[in-house]
Amino acid sequence: MAEMSFAEMDMMAKYYGDRNLLDNEFFWLDCLVNYRDRAVILPVADCPATRRMLHSLLKCTSGECGACCHYGRVDLSNDDIKRLSPRKPNISIDEKGCYLDCSQGCQFLKDGACSVYDDRPDICYEFPFQAPIDSVLPDGSRVKRAVYRLKCKPALDVIRAAFRYAMTSNSLLLPDLNIVQIKEVSIEKINA
Repeated sequence: MAEMSFAEMDMMAKYYGDRNLLDNEFFWLDCLVNYRDRAVILPVADCPATRRMLHSLLKCTSGECGACCHYGRVDLSNDDIKRLSPRKPNISIDEKGCYLDCSQGCQFLKDGACSVYDDRPDICYEFPFQAPIDSVLPDGSRVKRAVYRLKCKPALDVIRAAFRYAMTSNSLLLPDLNIVQIKEVSIEKINA
């Protein structure tokens, strides 16, 4: 088991025994403060239906935040370079490949909004999803779990909705982090 930070230990002590964390606004705000910029393993399987459903829950307002555009680098595929080439991007190259240097913010971020949104790199298109991780369920079966980057309040709301769905579908009781399979579920049911 990984060592906990002081902030994580403080959260554990603060919320130990709370049976209703899903509705505890202070808990979720503490999560945003303590886990910002970290990957959160969700209690759902990573599959196209899950990604589509979670992307539909992400309520970002263009020009309001731009937190997702502040990374050290954004790796580029050949297709990304072709899509971006008419915009004359400042592309860097190293032993890992081509990338956009975003250490001072993305060069395409203008007034808090993406100026190349329709042609943005694939990694930006997928954001805030990260590479899924393999998990083994109690029955021994293997599944890929969705991983979501916590950067802002809208991303936190999606993470919260994923946990709400998992817990209200009787497929998960904290702290048991078993995977639940997302099926065709209406957005209204998740937000209920």
